[in-house]
Formats: sequence, C-alpha cells, structure tokens
Amino acid sequence: MSDGSELWRPVLGNSHYAVSNTGRVKRITEANGRKPGKIRRPFDNNGYVRYLLFTGKRRYSRMAHALVYEAFVGPIPSGFEINHRNGIKTDNRPENLELVTPSQNVTHAFRVLGRKQVKPNAKLTWAVVKTIRQQYASGEWSSVALAKEHSVDHSTIRRIVTDVTWVKK
Repeated sequence: MSDGSELWRPVLGNSHYAVSNTGRVKRITEANGRKPGKIRRPFDNNGYVRYLLFTGKRRYSRMAHALVYEAFVGPIPSGFEINHRNGIKTDNRPENLELVTPSQNVTHAFRVLGRKQVKPNAKLTWAVVKTIRQQYASGEWSSVALAKEHSVDHSTIRRIVTDVTWVKK
C-alpha cells in the first residue's frame, strides 16, 4: 500500500461487491444488466461515507469504514465500533481505522474535536445528562421515569447512567 496503489478485497457477506483500501466500493459480479467493475456512488450519512448495496432483491446500506475494516482487518465483534484515528470521517484507509468500545469512541471524539458536541442531532445536552445522572443516583427516579421525563427511550437513560454514552468529561 505504500506505493499508493488501490487494493480491492471482497465485501464480507456479499459476494457481489469489493471494497478498496481507500473506501471505494465496486460491483464484481454481473446482475440485472449491471456490469462488473462499476464503482458505486456513496452518499453522505452525517459526514460518514455510506453505500447502498444489493444482494438478490434485498437492499441495505453499510458504512464505508465498516466495510474496509471487515475486508482488510477482520470481523467487527458485537459491542464494538470502528473509530477513525485522525478524526476525519471520510478517511477510510485501514491504517486509520481501529476497533473501540462505544465509550472509547466518544472519548476519542471529544479529544479530537474538543468541546464541540459530538452528535449534532442529539436530543440531550451535557447539562441535561448531568441532571439525569443526579436524579438517577438519588434513587428517586427509575430509568423508565427519566426516559418519559426527557422524551427518550429508557435504554438511552441506561446507557447514560452506566457511562456507555455521554462519557463524563
């Protein structure tokens, strides 16, 4: 890879496509009149690169960084995520990707992005999260009651109070 050449490997679980070490995806089989070799057009998903893929009549989308990681490193174990080491969501080279827990991923994002909000579409703010933790710690509020109070799913509350998401600063 040091000479800058693009390497291609099959997409894990879909024999119709290959993914490159740069994060591009192409069809490698002929199907429904589509010729092999055509590069798929990605779409933006909150700054990340995502591809729409087909297998038979079923269509689904996958993040480019997950496809690259699986093809060039290996399967992503349950409960883990892929982190972009340099913080650039579109840099999907295998050497820029690492396996992390959700908590490590959020911590890394804050380290790279500073105090900017990591999820711009988040319903909660740090102030609300702090309140939720205090209310839950008091023992007077259940996760279900807090979820209703803040209009989120109770699993969101559980992840907050167990430091899976919204990791303490």
